[in-house]
Amino acid sequence: MQRNGRAARLGQLNDVVAYYLILPGTHEERRDSSLQSKFGELGIDDEAMKSRILGSLSEEEEQQLDQAIAENNDKLAGEILRKADGDNKEMDKQLKSISANLQPAQVLSRDNLAKRLKNWKEMGLPSLGTGGITFKFDGIRWDRPVFEATSRREPAVSSTAMIEGNDKDGVIKQLLVFDPEFLVFGPRQTGERARLAGLSPWINQPDRYDKQEILPPPKHRWDLLGRLLRKMARLGDADFLSLPRTSIVEGLLSPSVRWLLFCTHPLREAENVLQPKVRPYLTYYAFNELVDGIVPTPIDVEGADADHVHNFLECAEQHALESKCSDLEDASQLNSAKHAGAILQTWLQSETKFGQATFLEEAKYFAPIPVALVSIREI
Repeated sequence: MQRNGRAARLGQLNDVVAYYLILPGTHEERRDSSLQSKFGELGIDDEAMKSRILGSLSEEEEQQLDQAIAENNDKLAGEILRKADGDNKEMDKQLKSISANLQPAQVLSRDNLAKRLKNWKEMGLPSLGTGGITFKFDGIRWDRPVFEATSRREPAVSSTAMIEGNDKDGVIKQLLVFDPEFLVFGPRQTGERARLAGLSPWINQPDRYDKQEILPPPKHRWDLLGRLLRKMARLGDADFLSLPRTSIVEGLLSPSVRWLLFCTHPLREAENVLQPKVRPYLTYYAFNELVDGIVPTPIDVEGADADHVHNFLECAEQHALESKCSDLEDASQLNSAKHAGAILQTWLQSETKFGQATFLEEAKYFAPIPVALVSIREI
Protein backbone atom coordinates (compact mmCIF):
# COMPACT_ATOMS: atom_id res chain seq x y z
CA MET A 1 0.00 0.00 0.00
CA GLN A 2 2.84 2.38 0.82
CA ARG A 3 4.54 1.66 -2.49
CA ASN A 4 1.29 2.21 -4.40
CA GLY A 5 0.82 5.49 -2.56
CA ARG A 6 4.24 6.69 -3.66
CA ALA A 7 3.36 6.00 -7.29
CA ALA A 8 -0.36 6.83 -7.47
CA ARG A 9 -0.60 10.59 -7.03
CA LEU A 10 -3.62 12.83 -6.52
CA GLY A 11 -5.38 13.51 -9.82
CA GLN A 12 -3.90 10.46 -11.57
CA LEU A 13 -6.28 8.30 -13.59
CA ASN A 14 -4.00 5.42 -14.58
CA ASP A 15 -4.03 2.32 -12.39
CA VAL A 16 -0.85 1.46 -10.51
CA VAL A 17 0.47 -2.08 -10.03
CA ALA A 18 3.30 -2.65 -7.54
CA TYR A 19 5.52 -5.68 -8.15
CA TYR A 20 7.11 -7.21 -5.04
CA LEU A 21 10.15 -9.26 -6.09
CA ILE A 22 10.89 -12.40 -4.06
CA LEU A 23 14.09 -14.41 -4.59
CA PRO A 24 13.82 -18.23 -4.41
CA GLY A 25 15.42 -19.92 -1.42
CA THR A 26 15.09 -16.86 0.84
CA HIS A 27 13.17 -16.21 4.05
CA GLU A 28 10.81 -13.94 2.06
CA GLU A 29 9.92 -16.88 -0.22
CA ARG A 30 9.25 -19.18 2.73
CA ARG A 31 7.21 -16.44 4.41
CA ASP A 32 5.13 -15.73 1.28
CA SER A 33 4.51 -19.44 0.56
CA SER A 34 3.43 -20.04 4.14
CA LEU A 35 1.15 -17.03 4.14
CA GLN A 36 -0.49 -18.04 0.87
CA SER A 37 -1.05 -21.54 2.24
CA LYS A 38 -2.61 -20.22 5.46
CA PHE A 39 -4.82 -17.79 3.57
CA GLY A 40 -6.00 -20.70 1.44
CA GLU A 41 -6.88 -22.70 4.56
CA LEU A 42 -8.86 -19.69 5.86
CA GLY A 43 -10.71 -19.42 2.54
CA ILE A 44 -9.31 -15.94 1.82
CA ASP A 45 -8.43 -15.53 -1.85
CA ASP A 46 -9.01 -11.78 -2.30
CA GLU A 47 -5.60 -10.11 -2.67
CA ALA A 48 -6.86 -6.79 -1.28
CA MET A 49 -8.15 -8.54 1.86
CA LYS A 50 -4.84 -10.38 2.27
CA SER A 51 -2.97 -7.08 2.17
CA ARG A 52 -5.47 -5.52 4.56
CA ILE A 53 -5.09 -8.35 7.09
CA LEU A 54 -1.30 -8.20 6.99
CA GLY A 55 -1.40 -4.42 7.24
CA SER A 56 -3.55 -4.58 10.38
CA LEU A 57 -1.00 -6.62 12.35
CA SER A 58 0.74 -4.90 15.22
CA GLU A 59 4.52 -4.80 15.35
CA GLU A 60 4.48 -7.53 18.00
CA GLU A 61 2.16 -9.71 15.90
CA GLU A 62 4.40 -9.27 12.85
CA GLN A 63 7.40 -10.44 14.85
CA GLN A 64 5.46 -13.44 16.19
CA LEU A 65 4.31 -14.29 12.66
CA ASP A 66 7.85 -14.09 11.24
CA GLN A 67 9.17 -16.24 14.08
CA ALA A 68 6.39 -18.80 13.64
CA ILE A 69 7.14 -19.09 9.90
CA ALA A 70 10.91 -19.33 10.54
CA GLU A 71 10.29 -22.17 13.04
CA ASN A 72 7.67 -23.84 10.78
CA ASN A 73 5.10 -23.34 13.53
CA ASP A 74 2.05 -23.52 11.27
CA LYS A 75 -0.39 -23.59 14.17
CA LEU A 76 0.77 -20.25 15.63
CA ALA A 77 0.96 -18.59 12.19
CA GLY A 78 -2.59 -19.73 11.46
CA GLU A 79 -3.86 -18.43 14.81
CA ILE A 80 -2.32 -14.99 14.22
CA LEU A 81 -3.85 -14.67 10.74
CA ARG A 82 -7.19 -16.07 11.92
CA LYS A 83 -7.34 -13.49 14.71
CA ALA A 84 -6.42 -10.66 12.29
CA ASP A 85 -9.10 -11.86 9.87
CA GLY A 86 -11.69 -11.87 12.68
CA ASP A 87 -10.64 -8.38 13.79
CA ASN A 88 -11.05 -7.07 10.25
CA LYS A 89 -14.50 -8.62 9.90
CA GLU A 90 -15.57 -7.10 13.22
CA MET A 91 -14.20 -3.71 12.11
CA ASP A 92 -16.20 -3.96 8.87
CA LYS A 93 -19.30 -4.75 10.91
CA GLN A 94 -18.78 -1.77 13.20
CA LEU A 95 -18.03 0.59 10.30
CA LYS A 96 -21.16 -0.55 8.49
CA SER A 97 -23.22 0.12 11.61
CA ILE A 98 -21.67 3.58 12.05
CA SER A 99 -22.00 4.58 8.40
CA ALA A 100 -25.67 3.58 8.40
CA ASN A 101 -26.33 6.19 11.09
CA LEU A 102 -24.24 8.98 9.58
CA GLN A 103 -26.17 11.91 8.15
CA PRO A 104 -24.52 14.70 6.13
CA ALA A 105 -24.54 18.06 7.91
CA GLN A 106 -23.49 20.93 5.70
CA VAL A 107 -22.50 24.39 6.82
CA LEU A 108 -22.28 25.59 3.25
CA SER A 109 -23.30 23.79 0.07
CA ARG A 110 -21.76 25.33 -3.03
CA ASP A 111 -24.61 23.96 -5.13
CA ASN A 112 -27.07 25.82 -2.92
CA LEU A 113 -24.89 28.93 -3.03
CA ALA A 114 -25.03 28.84 -6.84
CA LYS A 115 -28.83 28.52 -6.72
CA ARG A 116 -29.02 31.51 -4.34
CA LEU A 117 -26.99 33.70 -6.67
CA LYS A 118 -28.88 32.58 -9.77
CA ASN A 119 -32.22 33.42 -8.15
CA TRP A 120 -30.87 36.79 -7.05
CA LYS A 121 -29.70 37.43 -10.59
CA GLU A 122 -33.14 36.59 -11.98
CA MET A 123 -34.95 38.74 -9.42
CA GLY A 124 -32.61 41.65 -10.10
CA LEU A 125 -30.12 42.85 -7.51
CA PRO A 126 -30.64 46.41 -6.23
CA SER A 127 -27.81 48.57 -7.55
CA LEU A 128 -27.45 50.41 -4.24
CA GLY A 129 -27.05 47.15 -2.33
CA THR A 130 -24.26 45.53 -4.35
CA GLY A 131 -21.54 48.16 -4.14
CA GLY A 132 -21.16 48.06 -7.93
CA ILE A 133 -20.44 44.31 -7.98
CA THR A 134 -21.99 42.31 -10.84
CA PHE A 135 -21.82 38.69 -11.94
CA LYS A 136 -22.92 36.40 -14.73
CA PHE A 137 -23.16 32.62 -14.85
CA ASP A 138 -21.68 30.17 -17.30
CA GLY A 139 -20.43 26.61 -17.33
CA ILE A 140 -17.21 24.74 -18.08
CA ARG A 141 -17.39 21.47 -20.00
CA TRP A 142 -14.76 18.92 -19.06
CA ASP A 143 -14.21 15.20 -18.49
CA ARG A 144 -14.73 14.24 -14.85
CA PRO A 145 -12.75 11.21 -13.58
CA VAL A 146 -14.67 8.26 -12.15
CA PHE A 147 -12.58 6.04 -9.88
CA GLU A 148 -13.80 2.46 -9.97
CA ALA A 149 -12.11 -0.88 -10.60
CA THR A 150 -11.00 0.63 -13.90
CA SER A 151 -10.71 4.42 -13.89
CA ARG A 152 -12.49 6.33 -16.63
CA ARG A 153 -13.74 9.80 -17.52
CA GLU A 154 -17.25 11.00 -18.25
CA PRO A 155 -18.51 14.34 -19.66
CA ALA A 156 -19.46 16.92 -17.03
CA VAL A 157 -20.44 20.58 -16.80
CA SER A 158 -19.42 22.67 -13.78
CA SER A 159 -21.16 25.95 -12.96
CA THR A 160 -19.04 29.10 -12.96
CA ALA A 161 -19.68 32.76 -12.28
CA MET A 162 -17.66 35.73 -13.53
CA ILE A 163 -17.89 38.38 -10.84
CA GLU A 164 -16.70 41.96 -11.39
CA GLY A 165 -16.16 44.91 -9.10
CA ASN A 166 -14.23 48.14 -8.73
CA ASP A 167 -11.48 49.24 -6.41
CA LYS A 168 -8.95 52.06 -6.40
CA ASP A 169 -6.92 50.30 -9.12
CA GLY A 170 -9.88 49.98 -11.48
CA VAL A 171 -12.04 47.03 -12.53
CA ILE A 172 -11.19 43.63 -11.07
CA LYS A 173 -12.61 40.31 -12.21
CA GLN A 174 -12.80 36.90 -10.58
CA LEU A 175 -13.84 33.59 -12.13
CA LEU A 176 -15.56 31.42 -9.51
CA VAL A 177 -16.20 27.70 -9.90
CA PHE A 178 -18.68 25.85 -7.69
CA ASP A 179 -17.22 22.36 -8.18
CA PRO A 180 -14.19 21.46 -5.97
CA GLU A 181 -13.31 18.48 -8.19
CA PHE A 182 -12.77 20.74 -11.21
CA LEU A 183 -9.88 22.52 -9.49
CA VAL A 184 -8.24 19.17 -8.72
CA PHE A 185 -8.97 17.08 -11.82
CA GLY A 186 -10.00 19.66 -14.42
CA PRO A 187 -7.81 20.75 -17.35
CA ARG A 188 -5.25 23.46 -16.85
CA GLN A 189 -6.70 26.77 -17.91
CA THR A 190 -5.24 29.63 -19.87
CA GLY A 191 -5.96 33.18 -18.83
CA GLU A 192 -8.03 33.85 -15.71
CA ARG A 193 -7.51 31.07 -13.14
CA ALA A 194 -10.73 29.94 -11.49
CA ARG A 195 -11.14 30.15 -7.72
CA LEU A 196 -13.38 27.94 -5.63
CA ALA A 197 -16.57 29.78 -4.66
CA GLY A 198 -17.12 30.06 -0.93
CA LEU A 199 -17.58 32.32 2.07
CA SER A 200 -14.84 32.93 4.60
CA PRO A 201 -15.80 32.57 8.29
CA TRP A 202 -14.73 35.09 10.89
CA ILE A 203 -11.51 34.08 12.60
CA ASN A 204 -10.62 33.68 16.25
CA GLN A 205 -7.05 34.77 16.98
CA PRO A 206 -5.04 36.25 19.86
CA ASP A 207 -3.93 39.90 19.86
CA ARG A 208 -0.52 41.13 21.00
CA TYR A 209 -1.61 40.74 24.63
CA ASP A 210 -2.59 37.09 23.99
CA LYS A 211 -6.27 37.92 24.33
CA GLN A 212 -8.62 36.17 21.92
CA GLU A 213 -10.25 38.40 19.32
CA ILE A 214 -13.03 37.59 16.86
CA LEU A 215 -12.25 39.29 13.55
CA PRO A 216 -13.80 39.31 10.09
CA PRO A 217 -11.70 37.84 7.29
CA PRO A 218 -9.13 40.17 5.71
CA LYS A 219 -10.74 42.36 3.07
CA HIS A 220 -8.70 40.98 0.23
CA ARG A 221 -9.27 42.80 -3.02
CA TRP A 222 -10.15 39.53 -4.75
CA ASP A 223 -12.84 38.51 -2.29
CA LEU A 224 -15.61 39.96 -4.44
CA LEU A 225 -18.20 37.38 -3.37
CA GLY A 226 -17.60 38.19 0.29
CA ARG A 227 -17.89 41.89 -0.44
CA LEU A 228 -21.15 41.35 -2.33
CA LEU A 229 -22.75 39.32 0.45
CA ARG A 230 -21.64 41.79 3.12
CA LYS A 231 -23.38 44.51 1.12
CA MET A 232 -26.51 42.37 0.66
CA ALA A 233 -26.69 41.21 4.29
CA ARG A 234 -28.76 44.16 5.51
CA LEU A 235 -30.83 45.91 2.88
CA GLY A 236 -33.35 48.34 4.30
CA ASP A 237 -36.15 47.03 2.08
CA ALA A 238 -35.33 43.36 2.52
CA ASP A 239 -35.54 42.76 6.27
CA PHE A 240 -39.23 41.76 6.38
CA LEU A 241 -41.24 39.31 4.34
CA SER A 242 -44.78 38.03 4.66
CA LEU A 243 -45.49 34.64 3.07
CA PRO A 244 -48.69 32.64 2.80
CA ARG A 245 -48.36 29.19 4.31
CA THR A 246 -49.46 27.70 0.97
CA SER A 247 -46.24 28.94 -0.68
CA ILE A 248 -44.07 26.80 1.61
CA VAL A 249 -43.38 23.15 0.80
CA GLU A 250 -45.38 20.74 2.92
CA GLY A 251 -43.63 19.51 6.06
CA LEU A 252 -40.97 22.22 6.16
CA LEU A 253 -42.61 24.18 9.02
CA SER A 254 -44.83 23.13 11.87
CA PRO A 255 -48.49 24.21 11.38
CA SER A 256 -48.24 26.38 14.51
CA VAL A 257 -45.27 28.46 13.31
CA ARG A 258 -46.18 32.13 12.97
CA TRP A 259 -42.81 33.92 12.82
CA LEU A 260 -39.30 33.14 11.56
CA LEU A 261 -36.36 35.20 12.78
CA PHE A 262 -33.40 34.86 10.39
CA CYS A 263 -30.03 35.34 12.08
CA THR A 264 -26.41 35.14 11.07
CA HIS A 265 -23.80 33.70 13.44
CA PRO A 266 -20.47 35.36 12.50
CA LEU A 267 -18.86 33.96 15.67
CA ARG A 268 -19.94 30.39 14.96
CA GLU A 269 -16.44 28.94 15.46
CA ALA A 270 -16.24 30.51 18.92
CA GLU A 271 -19.79 29.76 20.09
CA ASN A 272 -19.80 27.27 22.97
CA VAL A 273 -23.18 27.66 24.70
CA LEU A 274 -24.90 24.80 22.84
CA GLN A 275 -23.66 21.24 22.48
CA PRO A 276 -21.01 20.76 19.74
CA LYS A 277 -22.70 20.32 16.38
CA VAL A 278 -22.19 21.37 12.78
CA ARG A 279 -24.41 24.43 12.34
CA PRO A 280 -24.88 26.87 9.45
CA TYR A 281 -23.85 30.52 9.65
CA LEU A 282 -27.31 31.56 8.47
CA THR A 283 -30.27 30.01 10.24
CA TYR A 284 -33.77 30.85 11.34
CA TYR A 285 -35.55 30.43 14.65
CA ALA A 286 -39.24 29.52 14.44
CA PHE A 287 -41.76 30.95 16.90
CA ASN A 288 -45.46 30.43 17.54
CA GLU A 289 -47.75 33.33 18.40
CA LEU A 290 -45.95 36.06 20.39
CA VAL A 291 -47.38 37.50 23.61
CA ASP A 292 -46.60 40.89 25.15
CA GLY A 293 -44.63 40.69 28.40
CA ILE A 294 -43.45 37.10 27.84
CA VAL A 295 -39.97 36.29 26.55
CA PRO A 296 -40.60 33.90 23.64
CA THR A 297 -38.86 30.56 23.19
CA PRO A 298 -38.07 29.20 19.71
CA ILE A 299 -39.51 25.83 18.78
CA ASP A 300 -35.94 24.63 18.07
CA VAL A 301 -33.38 26.43 20.26
CA GLU A 302 -30.57 25.28 17.93
CA GLY A 303 -32.16 26.88 14.86
CA ALA A 304 -32.82 25.38 11.44
CA ASP A 305 -30.13 23.33 9.70
CA ALA A 306 -28.63 24.30 6.35
CA ASP A 307 -31.01 22.15 4.29
CA HIS A 308 -34.10 23.69 5.88
CA VAL A 309 -32.73 27.21 5.37
CA HIS A 310 -32.04 26.47 1.70
CA ASN A 311 -35.47 24.93 1.15
CA PHE A 312 -37.27 27.84 2.77
CA LEU A 313 -35.28 30.41 0.78
CA GLU A 314 -36.17 28.59 -2.43
CA CYS A 315 -39.86 28.89 -1.50
CA ALA A 316 -39.48 32.60 -0.72
CA GLU A 317 -37.56 33.30 -3.93
CA GLN A 318 -40.08 31.40 -6.02
CA HIS A 319 -42.82 33.48 -4.40
CA ALA A 320 -40.91 36.66 -5.32
CA LEU A 321 -40.17 35.48 -8.87
CA GLU A 322 -43.89 34.99 -9.40
CA SER A 323 -44.40 38.68 -8.45
CA LYS A 324 -46.55 37.85 -5.45
CA CYS A 325 -44.93 40.19 -2.94
CA SER A 326 -47.21 43.19 -3.44
CA ASP A 327 -48.86 42.51 -0.08
CA LEU A 328 -45.76 43.92 1.64
CA GLU A 329 -47.30 47.33 1.11
CA ASP A 330 -50.05 46.40 3.59
CA ALA A 331 -49.62 48.73 6.58
CA SER A 332 -51.16 46.20 8.98
CA GLN A 333 -48.50 43.65 8.02
CA LEU A 334 -45.70 46.13 8.70
CA ASN A 335 -47.18 47.21 12.04
CA SER A 336 -47.55 43.58 13.06
CA ALA A 337 -43.89 42.95 12.13
CA LYS A 338 -42.70 45.93 14.22
CA HIS A 339 -44.65 44.64 17.19
CA ALA A 340 -43.27 41.11 16.75
CA GLY A 341 -39.73 42.47 16.34
CA ALA A 342 -39.94 44.26 19.69
CA ILE A 343 -40.98 41.04 21.44
CA LEU A 344 -38.31 38.97 19.70
CA GLN A 345 -35.70 41.51 20.76
CA THR A 346 -36.26 40.35 24.35
CA TRP A 347 -35.31 36.80 23.33
CA LEU A 348 -32.15 38.02 21.57
CA GLN A 349 -31.10 40.02 24.61
CA SER A 350 -31.67 37.10 26.96
CA GLU A 351 -29.79 34.57 24.83
CA THR A 352 -26.81 36.54 23.52
CA LYS A 353 -23.54 35.71 25.29
CA PHE A 354 -20.31 37.49 24.48
CA GLY A 355 -17.26 37.00 26.68
CA GLN A 356 -16.85 36.61 30.43
CA ALA A 357 -19.13 37.90 33.17
CA THR A 358 -16.20 37.71 35.65
CA PHE A 359 -12.52 36.88 35.27
CA LEU A 360 -13.15 33.55 37.04
CA GLU A 361 -15.76 32.48 34.50
CA GLU A 362 -15.15 30.74 31.19
CA ALA A 363 -15.92 32.97 28.22
CA LYS A 364 -19.31 32.18 26.66
CA TYR A 365 -20.19 32.99 23.07
CA PHE A 366 -23.59 32.84 21.40
CA ALA A 367 -24.25 35.79 19.14
CA PRO A 368 -27.22 35.53 16.74
CA ILE A 369 -27.35 38.70 14.62
CA PRO A 370 -30.90 39.33 13.29
CA VAL A 371 -31.10 40.06 9.58
CA ALA A 372 -34.72 39.41 8.58
CA LEU A 373 -38.15 38.71 10.02
CA VAL A 374 -40.67 36.52 8.20
CA SER A 375 -44.38 36.39 8.90
CA ILE A 376 -46.22 33.18 8.03
CA ARG A 377 -49.89 33.93 7.36
CA GLU A 378 -52.75 31.60 6.66
CA ILE A 379 -54.10 33.42 3.57
